[in-house]
Amino acid sequence: MTDKRLQSLFAGMERHLDKRFDIAKDEMGETLAELEIRIEAKLDKVETTLLTEFHKWASPVDAKLRTHRSWFTEVDAELQSLKDRIAKLEGEKPAH
Repeated sequence: MTDKRLQSLFAGMERHLDKRFDIAKDEMGETLAELEIRIEAKLDKVETTLLTEFHKWASPVDAKLRTHRSWFTEVDAELQSLKDRIAKLEGEKPAH
């Protein structure tokens, strides 16, 4: 086999491999784009699920905190009233 014949065969193989590489690269690009779309959709679903579950948890906790806050306000008012009564009994001027 002559050098020119070998060079021609190698050039043909190189062209063939380049074409196959380009085809594989295009297919991979499409596959990666599809994968990216699927991942984004799953992330959106996870974010929505997490926010929904947090809201389900936070709403009752917030209601309980409001209830406790009002209870503490009532206790503080009652305590202040008792302090004022004690101060009055002891002959002192009430605090407020």
